[in-house]
Amino acid sequence: MQNASLHKVCIIITALLSLSGCGPAVSLLVHDAFIRKELGDYEGAIEKLTRAIEADPHNEDAWFFRGDARVSLGDYSNALEDLDSAIELNPGFHAAYNMRGNAKFLMGKPVAAIDDYSMAIELHPEYARAYNNRGYARMTIDRRKEALSDFENALIYNPKYVIAMNNRGLAKYRLGMHEEAIEDFEKTIELDPDFVMAWYNMALAEFDLGNYNRAALLLGRTVELNEKLTIGWLKLGYVRATMGDLPGACKSWQRAMELGDLEAYYLIEELCI
Repeated sequence: MQNASLHKVCIIITALLSLSGCGPAVSLLVHDAFIRKELGDYEGAIEKLTRAIEADPHNEDAWFFRGDARVSLGDYSNALEDLDSAIELNPGFHAAYNMRGNAKFLMGKPVAAIDDYSMAIELHPEYARAYNNRGYARMTIDRRKEALSDFENALIYNPKYVIAMNNRGLAKYRLGMHEEAIEDFEKTIELDPDFVMAWYNMALAEFDLGNYNRAALLLGRTVELNEKLTIGWLKLGYVRATMGDLPGACKSWQRAMELGDLEAYYLIEELCI
């Protein structure tokens, strides 16, 4: 009974004062922070994780989750420091390499990000998320065939990975494999009917194939799902103009202009007034 009471006191004191030496209390802080992060309360999560780190600087999960939360807030430099600490404590922490890759990619360093994703995959060869992330980074630097291979691997290990399915379609589209790309976008929509960019990407592929009516229908669905997707309205205007429907095109461009698109403004000035 006395030991149980001391344990409760330890938890309370650690939670309130961030004192070190009470492992279970640190675990509670990390668990609470994880829930807050999943609910989108990133600042609250960071506050909890900072207390956990102060109590136990060797807790690799606390460093990792704080880095994760900071990436979500766009605080990439501090996120890198946290993720470096997590990896220093556990060199085999594959998820930390993946998250550090995300931070580097979002900082505009795709090549450095690829190195981290590759390390995550080396540590965990069935890590679908790292394959997808590496593929996307490779696609941004025009390494399309390697990107396609990464997306295919991601789907081998997680066949229902919606984002990877859409990205595989996008890689195929950029490689000129339009019909194959459309198949992947259709599979993406089967997995998630509300996946806006799959509808948009499929419309681009259909447009390039000369299927303008189909492209217009797909873009209509795109802006129905996300009424504020400026690029959707802009592209819908181009498709309608190609089909000879200039009044319809002007209406689409008008909506894009209302959403702040400068290109739509010039199109309206040139073609609609």
